Amino acid sequence: MRQADGGERVKRIGFVLLAVPVLLHAIDGTVVNRTTGKPQPNAVVELMKLGKGMDSVGTTKTDAQGRFEFKVAVEQVPYLVQAQFGGVHYNKMIPPGTPSSGISVDIFDAVPKAAAAKVAEHVLFVQPDSNGVQVNEIIEYQNTGNVTLYDPKNGTVRFFLPAASKGEAQVTVNTANMMPLQKSADKTSQADIYSVDSPIKPGQTRIEIAYRVPASDSFEVRILDGSKAKLVVPNGVKLTAEGLVQIGTEPSTQAVVYDVQAPKLVAKLEGTGSLRATAPADQSASDEDTGGGIEAKKPMIYERLYWILGLVFAMLAFGFVLLYRKDLAARAARR
Repeated sequence: MRQADGGERVKRIGFVLLAVPVLLHAIDGTVVNRTTGKPQPNAVVELMKLGKGMDSVGTTKTDAQGRFEFKVAVEQVPYLVQAQFGGVHYNKMIPPGTPSSGISVDIFDAVPKAAAAKVAEHVLFVQPDSNGVQVNEIIEYQNTGNVTLYDPKNGTVRFFLPAASKGEAQVTVNTANMMPLQKSADKTSQADIYSVDSPIKPGQTRIEIAYRVPASDSFEVRILDGSKAKLVVPNGVKLTAEGLVQIGTEPSTQAVVYDVQAPKLVAKLEGTGSLRATAPADQSASDEDTGGGIEAKKPMIYERLYWILGLVFAMLAFGFVLLYRKDLAARAARR
Protein backbone atom coordinates (compact mmCIF):
# COMPACT_ATOMS: atom_id res chain seq x y z
CA MET A 1 0.00 0.00 0.00
CA ARG A 2 2.78 2.42 0.90
CA GLN A 3 4.53 1.76 -2.41
CA ALA A 4 1.29 2.38 -4.25
CA ASP A 5 0.74 5.63 -2.32
CA GLY A 6 4.28 6.77 -3.15
CA GLY A 7 3.78 6.11 -6.82
CA GLU A 8 0.54 8.04 -6.76
CA ARG A 9 2.25 11.05 -5.15
CA VAL A 10 4.94 11.07 -7.87
CA LYS A 11 2.25 11.07 -10.54
CA ARG A 12 0.44 13.95 -8.84
CA ILE A 13 3.66 16.02 -8.53
CA GLY A 14 4.45 15.41 -12.21
CA PHE A 15 0.95 16.48 -13.17
CA VAL A 16 1.28 19.69 -11.13
CA LEU A 17 4.66 20.51 -12.74
CA LEU A 18 3.21 19.99 -16.19
CA ALA A 19 0.29 22.21 -15.32
CA VAL A 20 2.55 25.16 -14.30
CA PRO A 21 2.62 27.58 -17.26
CA VAL A 22 5.98 28.58 -18.80
CA LEU A 23 6.66 32.24 -18.01
CA LEU A 24 7.08 34.14 -21.26
CA HIS A 25 8.70 37.54 -21.56
CA ALA A 26 8.28 40.11 -24.29
CA ILE A 27 11.03 41.19 -26.64
CA ASP A 28 9.41 44.09 -28.39
CA GLY A 29 10.10 47.47 -29.90
CA THR A 30 9.82 49.63 -32.98
CA VAL A 31 11.55 49.64 -36.34
CA VAL A 32 12.36 53.25 -37.23
CA ASN A 33 13.31 54.40 -40.71
CA ARG A 34 16.00 57.01 -40.06
CA THR A 35 15.85 58.20 -43.67
CA THR A 36 12.23 59.32 -43.31
CA GLY A 37 12.30 59.74 -39.53
CA LYS A 38 9.13 57.64 -39.17
CA PRO A 39 8.26 54.14 -37.89
CA GLN A 40 8.45 51.56 -40.68
CA PRO A 41 5.40 49.32 -41.26
CA ASN A 42 5.63 45.87 -42.90
CA ALA A 43 9.33 45.39 -42.18
CA VAL A 44 10.34 41.75 -41.68
CA VAL A 45 11.83 41.20 -38.21
CA GLU A 46 13.58 38.03 -37.04
CA LEU A 47 14.65 37.18 -33.49
CA MET A 48 17.74 35.01 -33.04
CA LYS A 49 19.28 33.45 -29.96
CA LEU A 50 23.06 33.57 -29.90
CA GLY A 51 24.94 30.74 -28.27
CA LYS A 52 27.10 28.20 -30.01
CA GLY A 53 25.45 29.42 -33.17
CA MET A 54 22.53 31.57 -34.29
CA ASP A 55 19.17 29.93 -33.64
CA SER A 56 16.07 31.54 -35.12
CA VAL A 57 13.37 32.04 -32.47
CA GLY A 58 10.74 33.46 -34.77
CA THR A 59 9.87 35.91 -37.55
CA THR A 60 7.20 38.59 -37.72
CA LYS A 61 6.28 41.81 -39.51
CA THR A 62 5.90 45.27 -38.04
CA ASP A 63 2.41 46.69 -37.74
CA ALA A 64 1.17 50.05 -39.07
CA GLN A 65 3.06 51.83 -36.28
CA GLY A 66 6.29 49.95 -36.95
CA ARG A 67 5.93 47.82 -33.79
CA PHE A 68 6.92 44.19 -33.35
CA GLU A 69 6.71 41.71 -30.47
CA PHE A 70 8.04 38.26 -29.62
CA LYS A 71 6.87 36.21 -26.62
CA VAL A 72 9.73 33.97 -25.53
CA ALA A 73 11.12 32.21 -22.49
CA VAL A 74 14.12 34.52 -22.24
CA GLU A 75 17.41 32.82 -21.35
CA GLN A 76 20.59 34.41 -20.07
CA VAL A 77 22.15 34.54 -23.53
CA PRO A 78 22.53 37.34 -26.08
CA TYR A 79 19.68 37.86 -28.52
CA LEU A 80 19.78 39.53 -31.91
CA VAL A 81 16.87 41.38 -33.46
CA GLN A 82 17.35 41.63 -37.22
CA ALA A 83 15.15 43.81 -39.42
CA GLN A 84 15.20 43.36 -43.19
CA PHE A 85 14.40 46.34 -45.39
CA GLY A 86 15.27 47.10 -49.00
CA GLY A 87 17.33 43.91 -49.25
CA VAL A 88 19.57 44.96 -46.35
CA HIS A 89 19.71 43.51 -42.82
CA TYR A 90 19.93 45.79 -39.79
CA ASN A 91 20.84 44.38 -36.39
CA LYS A 92 20.16 45.20 -32.76
CA MET A 93 22.00 43.25 -30.07
CA ILE A 94 20.32 42.50 -26.71
CA PRO A 95 23.03 41.45 -24.21
CA PRO A 96 21.98 39.31 -21.20
CA GLY A 97 20.49 41.36 -18.38
CA THR A 98 19.63 44.40 -20.50
CA PRO A 99 16.07 45.63 -21.15
CA SER A 100 14.36 43.68 -23.93
CA SER A 101 11.18 45.73 -24.16
CA GLY A 102 10.74 49.02 -25.98
CA ILE A 103 13.91 48.68 -28.07
CA SER A 104 14.46 50.61 -31.29
CA VAL A 105 15.88 49.09 -34.48
CA ASP A 106 17.15 51.66 -36.98
CA ILE A 107 16.87 51.04 -40.71
CA PHE A 108 17.58 53.20 -43.77
CA ASP A 109 16.44 53.49 -47.37
CA ALA A 110 18.86 51.68 -49.71
CA VAL A 111 20.01 53.52 -52.86
CA PRO A 112 22.52 52.59 -55.63
CA LYS A 113 24.31 55.96 -55.34
CA ALA A 114 25.02 57.94 -52.17
CA ALA A 115 27.25 61.01 -52.22
CA ALA A 116 27.75 60.85 -48.45
CA ALA A 117 29.30 57.35 -48.62
CA LYS A 118 32.95 57.98 -49.42
CA VAL A 119 36.23 56.09 -49.21
CA ALA A 120 38.10 57.48 -46.20
CA GLU A 121 41.16 55.24 -46.51
CA HIS A 122 42.46 52.93 -49.24
CA VAL A 123 45.74 51.11 -48.64
CA LEU A 124 47.48 48.19 -50.36
CA PHE A 125 50.12 46.21 -48.46
CA VAL A 126 52.42 44.29 -50.81
CA GLN A 127 54.83 41.66 -49.46
CA PRO A 128 56.98 39.89 -52.10
CA ASP A 129 59.00 36.79 -51.24
CA SER A 130 60.82 34.13 -53.25
CA ASN A 131 57.58 32.16 -53.75
CA GLY A 132 55.16 34.92 -54.66
CA VAL A 133 53.54 38.17 -53.60
CA GLN A 134 51.06 38.49 -50.72
CA VAL A 135 48.66 41.42 -51.12
CA ASN A 136 46.34 42.83 -48.47
CA GLU A 137 44.04 45.65 -49.53
CA ILE A 138 41.93 47.73 -47.14
CA ILE A 139 39.08 49.96 -48.34
CA GLU A 140 37.49 51.93 -45.51
CA TYR A 141 34.18 53.69 -46.16
CA GLN A 142 32.67 56.48 -44.10
CA ASN A 143 28.94 57.05 -44.70
CA THR A 144 27.88 60.34 -43.09
CA GLY A 145 24.40 60.36 -44.66
CA ASN A 146 21.04 58.86 -43.77
CA VAL A 147 20.78 56.29 -46.59
CA THR A 148 22.49 52.95 -47.21
CA LEU A 149 24.63 52.60 -50.32
CA TYR A 150 23.60 49.31 -51.92
CA ASP A 151 23.84 48.34 -55.57
CA PRO A 152 23.53 44.53 -55.89
CA LYS A 153 23.07 44.75 -59.67
CA ASN A 154 26.39 46.45 -60.46
CA GLY A 155 28.27 45.65 -57.24
CA THR A 156 28.36 48.03 -54.31
CA VAL A 157 32.12 47.68 -53.81
CA ARG A 158 34.22 46.88 -56.87
CA PHE A 159 37.92 46.02 -56.85
CA PHE A 160 40.69 44.66 -59.05
CA LEU A 161 42.22 41.20 -58.82
CA PRO A 162 45.13 40.45 -61.18
CA ALA A 163 44.59 37.53 -63.55
CA ALA A 164 47.43 35.65 -61.82
CA SER A 165 45.32 35.47 -58.63
CA LYS A 166 42.78 33.32 -60.54
CA GLY A 167 40.03 35.22 -58.74
CA GLU A 168 40.92 33.59 -55.42
CA ALA A 169 40.65 36.15 -52.62
CA GLN A 170 39.57 36.27 -49.00
CA VAL A 171 37.14 39.17 -48.47
CA THR A 172 36.21 40.29 -44.95
CA VAL A 173 33.63 42.98 -44.10
CA ASN A 174 33.86 44.80 -40.76
CA THR A 175 31.11 47.04 -39.42
CA ALA A 176 30.48 48.56 -35.98
CA ASN A 177 29.12 46.27 -33.25
CA MET A 178 29.19 43.17 -35.46
CA MET A 179 31.52 40.23 -35.94
CA PRO A 180 33.56 40.28 -39.18
CA LEU A 181 31.71 38.67 -42.10
CA GLN A 182 33.39 36.54 -44.76
CA LYS A 183 32.19 37.39 -48.27
CA SER A 184 32.90 36.03 -51.73
CA ALA A 185 34.66 37.89 -54.53
CA ASP A 186 32.06 37.93 -57.31
CA LYS A 187 32.99 38.23 -60.98
CA THR A 188 31.65 41.17 -62.96
CA SER A 189 31.26 41.54 -66.72
CA GLN A 190 34.69 43.24 -66.86
CA ALA A 191 37.86 41.16 -66.92
CA ASP A 192 39.73 41.06 -63.58
CA ILE A 193 37.12 43.28 -61.91
CA TYR A 194 35.27 41.78 -58.94
CA SER A 195 32.63 42.99 -56.50
CA VAL A 196 31.49 42.18 -52.99
CA ASP A 197 27.81 42.07 -52.04
CA SER A 198 28.02 44.30 -48.99
CA PRO A 199 25.87 47.37 -48.23
CA ILE A 200 27.62 50.51 -46.96
CA LYS A 201 25.39 51.59 -44.08
CA PRO A 202 25.63 54.95 -42.29
CA GLY A 203 28.78 54.84 -40.17
CA GLN A 204 32.05 53.05 -40.90
CA THR A 205 32.56 49.93 -43.03
CA ARG A 206 35.93 48.35 -43.71
CA ILE A 207 36.48 45.92 -46.60
CA GLU A 208 39.62 43.74 -46.36
CA ILE A 209 40.80 41.84 -49.45
CA ALA A 210 43.66 39.32 -49.22
CA TYR A 211 45.14 37.42 -52.17
CA ARG A 212 48.39 35.95 -53.41
CA VAL A 213 50.02 35.89 -56.86
CA PRO A 214 53.13 34.10 -58.18
CA ALA A 215 56.53 35.80 -57.95
CA SER A 216 57.03 38.49 -60.60
CA ASP A 217 59.21 41.52 -61.37
CA SER A 218 56.13 43.72 -61.81
CA PHE A 219 52.97 44.57 -59.88
CA GLU A 220 49.72 45.97 -61.31
CA VAL A 221 47.55 48.44 -59.42
CA ARG A 222 44.01 49.56 -60.30
CA ILE A 223 42.02 51.94 -58.09
CA LEU A 224 38.35 51.80 -59.09
CA ASP A 225 36.76 54.02 -56.43
CA GLY A 226 38.56 57.28 -57.33
CA SER A 227 40.20 57.49 -53.91
CA LYS A 228 43.72 58.69 -53.11
CA ALA A 229 45.20 55.30 -52.33
CA LYS A 230 48.47 54.46 -50.63
CA LEU A 231 50.73 51.48 -51.17
CA VAL A 232 53.04 50.02 -48.51
CA VAL A 233 55.97 47.64 -49.06
CA PRO A 234 58.56 46.23 -46.61
CA ASN A 235 61.90 47.94 -46.08
CA GLY A 236 64.23 46.73 -48.85
CA VAL A 237 61.49 46.43 -51.46
CA LYS A 238 61.24 49.03 -54.22
CA LEU A 239 58.45 49.88 -56.64
CA THR A 240 58.98 52.15 -59.65
CA ALA A 241 56.26 53.49 -61.94
CA GLU A 242 54.81 56.71 -63.32
CA GLY A 243 52.02 57.74 -60.97
CA LEU A 244 53.68 56.17 -57.92
CA VAL A 245 55.43 58.61 -55.54
CA GLN A 246 57.33 57.64 -52.38
CA ILE A 247 56.17 59.83 -49.48
CA GLY A 248 57.86 58.37 -46.40
CA THR A 249 58.32 55.39 -44.09
CA GLU A 250 56.22 53.81 -41.35
CA PRO A 251 58.13 54.41 -38.07
CA SER A 252 58.07 51.03 -36.31
CA THR A 253 58.90 48.82 -39.32
CA GLN A 254 60.55 51.29 -41.72
CA ALA A 255 58.07 50.10 -44.35
CA VAL A 256 58.05 52.34 -47.42
CA VAL A 257 54.84 54.26 -48.17
CA TYR A 258 53.84 55.42 -51.67
CA ASP A 259 51.08 57.67 -52.97
CA VAL A 260 49.16 56.08 -55.85
CA GLN A 261 48.52 59.05 -58.16
CA ALA A 262 47.16 57.16 -61.17
CA PRO A 263 44.02 54.96 -61.29
CA LYS A 264 45.95 52.29 -63.22
CA LEU A 265 49.67 51.50 -63.32
CA VAL A 266 52.18 48.67 -63.61
CA ALA A 267 55.17 49.09 -61.30
CA LYS A 268 58.60 47.51 -61.56
CA LEU A 269 59.09 45.39 -58.43
CA GLU A 270 62.52 44.81 -56.86
CA GLY A 271 63.49 42.97 -53.67
CA THR A 272 61.67 40.85 -51.10
CA GLY A 273 60.64 41.36 -47.48
CA SER A 274 57.91 41.10 -44.86
CA LEU A 275 55.94 43.70 -42.93
CA ARG A 276 57.02 43.00 -39.37
CA ALA A 277 58.33 45.10 -36.51
CA THR A 278 62.14 45.32 -36.47
CA ALA A 279 63.53 43.73 -33.27
CA PRO A 280 66.61 45.10 -31.46
CA ALA A 281 69.89 43.32 -32.22
CA ASP A 282 69.97 41.52 -28.88
CA GLN A 283 66.53 40.03 -29.56
CA SER A 284 67.13 38.76 -33.09
CA ALA A 285 68.52 35.42 -31.97
CA SER A 286 65.59 34.69 -29.67
CA ASP A 287 63.15 35.66 -32.44
CA GLU A 288 64.76 33.15 -34.76
CA ASP A 289 64.49 30.46 -32.11
CA THR A 290 60.88 31.16 -31.21
CA GLY A 291 59.61 32.21 -34.62
CA GLY A 292 58.57 35.66 -33.37
CA GLY A 293 56.89 38.17 -35.67
CA ILE A 294 54.60 37.73 -38.65
CA GLU A 295 56.23 36.75 -41.91
CA ALA A 296 55.29 35.27 -45.27
CA LYS A 297 54.72 31.51 -45.34
CA LYS A 298 55.31 28.90 -48.01
CA PRO A 299 52.56 28.27 -50.55
CA MET A 300 51.42 25.02 -48.91
CA ILE A 301 50.65 26.91 -45.70
CA TYR A 302 48.57 29.40 -47.64
CA GLU A 303 46.62 26.59 -49.26
CA ARG A 304 45.75 25.06 -45.89
CA LEU A 305 45.29 28.18 -43.77
CA TYR A 306 44.59 30.84 -46.37
CA TRP A 307 41.68 32.46 -44.58
CA ILE A 308 43.55 32.58 -41.26
CA LEU A 309 46.61 34.20 -42.80
CA GLY A 310 44.44 36.65 -44.68
CA LEU A 311 42.84 37.77 -41.41
CA VAL A 312 46.22 38.02 -39.63
CA PHE A 313 47.74 40.14 -42.39
CA ALA A 314 44.62 42.31 -42.55
CA MET A 315 44.88 43.00 -38.82
CA LEU A 316 48.57 43.82 -39.25
CA ALA A 317 47.77 46.08 -42.16
CA PHE A 318 45.13 48.01 -40.23
CA GLY A 319 47.70 48.53 -37.47
CA PHE A 320 50.02 50.12 -40.03
CA VAL A 321 47.27 52.54 -41.02
CA LEU A 322 46.84 53.68 -37.43
CA LEU A 323 50.59 53.99 -36.83
CA TYR A 324 51.12 55.92 -40.03
CA ARG A 325 48.31 58.35 -39.19
CA LYS A 326 49.79 58.87 -35.72
CA ASP A 327 53.24 59.55 -37.19
CA LEU A 328 51.86 62.12 -39.63
CA ALA A 329 50.01 63.88 -36.80
CA ALA A 330 53.20 63.99 -34.70
CA ARG A 331 55.18 65.49 -37.59
CA ALA A 332 52.51 68.11 -38.16
CA ALA A 333 52.54 69.04 -34.45
CA ARG A 334 56.35 69.48 -34.49
CA ARG A 335 56.03 71.89 -37.42
